[in-house]
Amino acid sequence: MTATDLTFEVDPTAVERSELRSRLPEDYLYLLDRTNGLYSHRYGLHILGIGVGVPEFHDIERWNGSAGWRHEYGDLVDNLLFFGETAFGDQFYFDALLRVGKLLAETGDRTILAESFSEWVDSLEVRASDLLDLEVIEIWAAGKNRLAPGLHLCPRIPFCLGGSIDKPADAYLCNSIEDMFFKGHLASQLKHLKPGEKVDLRAINVPPDLL
Repeated sequence: MTATDLTFEVDPTAVERSELRSRLPEDYLYLLDRTNGLYSHRYGLHILGIGVGVPEFHDIERWNGSAGWRHEYGDLVDNLLFFGETAFGDQFYFDALLRVGKLLAETGDRTILAESFSEWVDSLEVRASDLLDLEVIEIWAAGKNRLAPGLHLCPRIPFCLGGSIDKPADAYLCNSIEDMFFKGHLASQLKHLKPGEKVDLRAINVPPDLL
């Protein structure tokens, strides 16, 4: 994996105490023993860690809590365990077979990417730009903007509703947890949307200049 932007202090007992341990593959646990999760690719990739000593947005147990943002997605995220994300909030997950997939946060659409965590990590060496949408991040960063832990890069209009990031002003930073509540609410509506029906864009991550 490329040089990291930020790593977190390892908690030697956190994995042993975790109720999720039996659902986590050994190659991911190997990473947690050494870095406890990280940010890389200029904060374009976030891999979750574990333990009460890390922020809520970084702890795999709290991130996957049933009372948190997952609730907004309903059965769109059944049997998935999320371990990482892109800067846009698209989630990387382990399925019941410990394969790695990607969930598009705005729509809930899912794609299997690799048969294992190690295979997925190897794929990042050649597919990072595609998997993480790094070119879009570079457009936004051209305005001398910088990503930071616990934040997502949000288009002013959701991508699935015709939005895009063609210049720095087309996007803004928002709290990652609040963003996932918003996108879960959106994805759940799109699942059942009929022609002519409107989408309720709950004002939870409004651009700061519009507040």
